[in-house]
Amino acid sequence: MFTPCCDWSDPFVVSYEQMQKKLHALRNRQNLFQEEGMIALVLDTIDQFSVYKSPRHFASYAGEEAATLYEGISSYLYLLLGELMVVK
Repeated sequence: MFTPCCDWSDPFVVSYEQMQKKLHALRNRQNLFQEEGMIALVLDTIDQFSVYKSPRHFASYAGEEAATLYEGISSYLYLLLGELMVVK
């Protein structure tokens, strides 16, 4: 005897449109958590980078060549944070 995979008379069966809405909401939540995870990661990086008070201090750990990039790294971290914080 054939038994259908879904009992369409069952009120608890989710329609295709409802399923799509739930999947869309789930994707939005996942994107939000991923963005918030990225924001936390950038904030942690800024905190760790702020330990170095000057290019000279940064050079003692990362080398002279990296010291020339100190201001750029700092600026880009804050620009990245600003872009992540923009409401879309």
